[in-house]
Amino acid sequence: MRCTTAMVLAAAIAAVAAPSAASDLTYRHRDDGPSLLEGSNGRPYWLLLAECAGFYGAMANVAASEADATQSLDAGVDLFRLAVSRLRIDRQIDQNAAVHLMEPHIERARRLAEANMAADPAGGEPGRLTPRVVMRSTCNSLRLAYDDAVRS
Repeated sequence: MRCTTAMVLAAAIAAVAAPSAASDLTYRHRDDGPSLLEGSNGRPYWLLLAECAGFYGAMANVAASEADATQSLDAGVDLFRLAVSRLRIDRQIDQNAAVHLMEPHIERARRLAEANMAADPAGGEPGRLTPRVVMRSTCNSLRLAYDDAVRS
């Protein structure tokens, strides 16, 4: 069940696609890279970061405590800012255009996350592979990969 949940969520993340442009910095999966990011190979970083912003927004909406909500919201805002910045650099567009382009992808990712968390509400059980755990792991791995890509 654990592997199935992870695979379904990872496939759903990869399915929320948007057209990429030749100028987009894209994720390139390496053999030693996180398996949760395999389906993201070739997708623009701005889109992946925007989706993660949506996931964290969903986690903030259903958080069990104010501290958890604040932590998720802060992470989502950070990812949103990175996504806007990356998209502006990649496409040479202004902030309003970047937000407008990202908005439907963030919203779709938020709805997907909320549906997955509603289907498996036991998100607080220690050691259990839940949609929350998969989303956090995927987005944390993505953030590390993005930081590496920007540095190189």
